[in-house]
Amino acid sequence: MWNISLVTETLRLCISVFFFMTGYRLTARGKPALRTVLARMAVALGAYWAIFLPWLFWLRHAGLSDIGRATILREMLTLGDSVVPFAGYVGCYIAGLLLVWLFARVPQPHPAFSVWLYVAAPVTVLGVLRYYAASPVIVRAIDNLLLGVCVLGAGCAAARSGPPARVDAALMKRRPAARRCMLCAAALPALAGHFLLPRVTLGSLQLAGDRIGFVLDLDMLYVPVLLYAAARLLRAPGAQAGTVRARREMAGAYFGREITDAVKGVALIMMFAHHFFTFPEWYEPGISYPELAGFAEVFRLPLSICVPVFAFLTGYFFALRPRTLRGSLRKIADVLTTYWAILLPLFALAAACGAPLRPGEFAGELLALESEVMRFNWYICFYIIAMLMLPLLGRLPHGHMPAALAVFIVLPVFAATAVKACAPYGSYPAVAAQDVLDGVCSLGAGYVTAAFSLYPAGFDAVLGKRTGRRAAYLCRCALLCAAAFLGRTYAPRVIIALPWGGESWQLRVSMDMIYAPAFVYGLANLLAACPARAVMRALGEIGRYSLHMWLLSCAFFNVGKAVCQPVLYAPRLPLLVLLWGLLLCYAAARLIDVPIRALLRL
Repeated sequence: MWNISLVTETLRLCISVFFFMTGYRLTARGKPALRTVLARMAVALGAYWAIFLPWLFWLRHAGLSDIGRATILREMLTLGDSVVPFAGYVGCYIAGLLLVWLFARVPQPHPAFSVWLYVAAPVTVLGVLRYYAASPVIVRAIDNLLLGVCVLGAGCAAARSGPPARVDAALMKRRPAARRCMLCAAALPALAGHFLLPRVTLGSLQLAGDRIGFVLDLDMLYVPVLLYAAARLLRAPGAQAGTVRARREMAGAYFGREITDAVKGVALIMMFAHHFFTFPEWYEPGISYPELAGFAEVFRLPLSICVPVFAFLTGYFFALRPRTLRGSLRKIADVLTTYWAILLPLFALAAACGAPLRPGEFAGELLALESEVMRFNWYICFYIIAMLMLPLLGRLPHGHMPAALAVFIVLPVFAATAVKACAPYGSYPAVAAQDVLDGVCSLGAGYVTAAFSLYPAGFDAVLGKRTGRRAAYLCRCALLCAAAFLGRTYAPRVIIALPWGGESWQLRVSMDMIYAPAFVYGLANLLAACPARAVMRALGEIGRYSLHMWLLSCAFFNVGKAVCQPVLYAPRLPLLVLLWGLLLCYAAARLIDVPIRALLRL
């Protein structure tokens, strides 16, 4: 049985890392301005209320909870957690920002003084206040502060003391293998300490006849060690060359690498929400979300726009940097290497779970023609066909937009429809033709959009990007994304009946060739205007590992889901399930990316 405390402690480790990095970044830039601190507080409260208010409305509407006005007020001030479980961390974050701003004004001549100022002094004062506090509300507020003030203060003190230059110098003298062993030897005990010894009561203070104990969160020691080890272990030797190559590939693009990764990150989050909550028939016995039945019915189609987004970006960047057939084969080899590196452990896991796997299924899974283990691998088959098809279609004349639409959309749709009609139902050619029909319209739309510069020449002019009214323009971008959602809900495709040989062929043209460009354009401009850099970095990290995370998520819905699915849905609450699934897949993706990079360098 899966232990729920393990999930809780893992989430708490992520929150501790966030607190540490917040204190570190605020202090490393000098004295944080009050305006910066207030802006961060406003963003945190706004995000919290955006989750709290709809959730409260749903609870009251469903009659699942009777919450009074006093409780609602306390919850809105982050002094309670009966509605939103992580409200205490929000209150700790807000109060911690004020402490950081206040303590940054105090002269700190020595790093030891910084540790006392940012960690020891707040814990001592808060411990005394909590001991003598009579009001439960005050006790609750102090508890919220004690949740993360140690880790936040440790981040501030680390920024004041500067990077560990001596440790870096000692590590650089070692060989790479010895260096990695030393870093792992430091990181593993810190990780184990977080789960086995999370906090300690340190001494006692004799005050007016009372003995007061002080609780220290030991994440203030574990998190710096983990972050330092991770930063040094994940620093790839060829990172600079890869960055130069990526910049070269992005030349001429409407949006840069950061926005592209963020768009992919949003698309992957939508994909996870789509798979996790809109297919109740995939749940194992004992897992159910009847309250999300309406959500599953309404959002099943619009959330699946994530796949057209990836297909659109594939065609878009192929047009910016056209590849030969040899270059396409190299891209296919890279994707298949990643696919196989994830398939092998998932296949072994499914077999270990007692899944009834036939010997011939492994060969089919290798070519993405079977989907018992890699449940969502149909896009691999489509990607291979697309990368073989695009160099050939690029040789056909397409100097004008109607010709380009005919070459990259109409011609593949006709060919795939013909193959599907002639091939036996359920055969590999028929399945591959259906995969092409599902994604080729978005793929062709991406190619045409880049080849004819439709974003700067068309969308910008129509939506008035350069008129100077930025707020109005961003509202139009949001409406464009909403229109793509609604269009995919009510008009996902157009069916054209064509008479041929005494029969009527149905030509199914996906309207994603319109929705995908509109959605990507609106989302990219909204993300470019996002002031929260931490959110952008998180989305960028998800986007960079989107292929790995998407393939790894197959473990929750394949033939071995009886073992893996309870792990995913252990947090119970849908929002926590989504975050937990992202965290699991991201951690596994970073882990498995190390051997994949080694294979790709061969």
